Amino acid sequence: MHRLVAGSLLLLALTPDADATSSRARQIIQAMEKQAESNAWEGVEGQYDRLAELDEALPANAHLLGARAAAAQGHAQQRWERLQLAIGAEDGAVAQPEVDAMASDYGSVTIKGKPAWHSTLNIQTRPFATDKAAAFDYAARRLKGAGSFSGMLPVGQYCVGTQAFEVGAGAEPVSIKLTGKDLKACSAW
Repeated sequence: MHRLVAGSLLLLALTPDADATSSRARQIIQAMEKQAESNAWEGVEGQYDRLAELDEALPANAHLLGARAAAAQGHAQQRWERLQLAIGAEDGAVAQPEVDAMASDYGSVTIKGKPAWHSTLNIQTRPFATDKAAAFDYAARRLKGAGSFSGMLPVGQYCVGTQAFEVGAGAEPVSIKLTGKDLKACSAW
């Protein structure tokens, strides 16, 4: 029996300290909170990436901060995914209001084209909310530069070239495949 206890103690001594990892995560989350107070969302994003490298279960608050950082940068899909992680956390109920709000304000969109086309995404009424405006701007930059976009956009009326489409909350995902004929300017409105 003494050998079992001694062996267990030796094993514990050689095993990485779980409290130290949790302590590190707490330090990173505290840094995220301070950066969030200053609206330093790029810093929050970097800290969230560091948390992900720890590969441990995180509290909902950490995922919420990561979701808000993604929203500030216009990454609506990444925001949604992080909110889902927050909901799955032990204290995930705190994230439900943001999940509900996003579910009623955004829809999934895939637009496939070619980078050489420099396609322009247009919206009938530009959103005033900063997270929604950032999501639209990110999608427009992505489409113009890479020729394609897959993610989430705020609810609204859009067009790319000659193709008009509507993004609705809870609606089926929108899928647009651009062709050379779609290079003309938007004439939907």
